[in-house]
Amino acid sequence: MHKNASAVLGARLRQVRRDRRLTVDTLAERAGVSVRTVINIESGQWNPRLDIIESLAQALDLTVADLVADDAA
Repeated sequence: MHKNASAVLGARLRQVRRDRRLTVDTLAERAGVSVRTVINIESGQWNPRLDIIESLAQALDLTVADLVADDAA
């Protein structure tokens, strides 16, 4: 069974952010996006553009592939 891509990205983003002990505010600032953007992505309510995914990955010192990986697959 395939999971919704938005939910997978959101869960992964939240997991990595929490593992690195970053607040939503800190991640948003580092990635150059709004806090609302991070919240919407983490909740699976929004599919971000590739440039936003790239910014988030860079802010977390990850590759895009690592950020979007569904480890539970």
